[in-house]
Amino acid sequence: MKIFLLTIILAFMYLEASAQKDTLAKVDSTPKKVFVPHRPEIIYEVDEQSTLGQSMRRGRTIYLNQCLRCHGDKGQGIEGLFPPLAKSDYLMADSNKGVLVTIFGLNEKIMVNQKEYNTKMEGNTFLNDTEVADLHNFILNSWGNRARMIGINQVKTIRASRKVEKKINDLTQNK
Repeated sequence: MKIFLLTIILAFMYLEASAQKDTLAKVDSTPKKVFVPHRPEIIYEVDEQSTLGQSMRRGRTIYLNQCLRCHGDKGQGIEGLFPPLAKSDYLMADSNKGVLVTIFGLNEKIMVNQKEYNTKMEGNTFLNDTEVADLHNFILNSWGNRARMIGINQVKTIRASRKVEKKINDLTQNK
């Protein structure tokens, strides 16, 4: 019975999200001048906010395909099963944790907005670094969340550090 109700809820959330119009906020497009180190003759303008907006638009597509089922169309989650992403103290405290969970999954209890969640989340190792960054830029800047932009290099560093950590754990357990 619980599975049936959960299926109905998830189907409703999917249909509701599909019917919504694109609600991404317009971003400030004030260009900034950037100087290339050791090449003073190269000066170009970067529209930092627009870059965030473009990343969020790509991330929204990934969210709708990968995250919507569990976390909902407004990032609200399902209490007791899937934690909210909207105004999530867990994500906003350390965006690196969110990136780790997205890539490698989670199989432990966590506290989000003073509520406990213990549902296993599978990793999304098939997402490349750009897709993970775009997804997190969407999540961390939607539904009342506001955070700095996550870059591809940040995701690469997090992914690589976890792989090194896993290798060290494997080596120490084999002794």
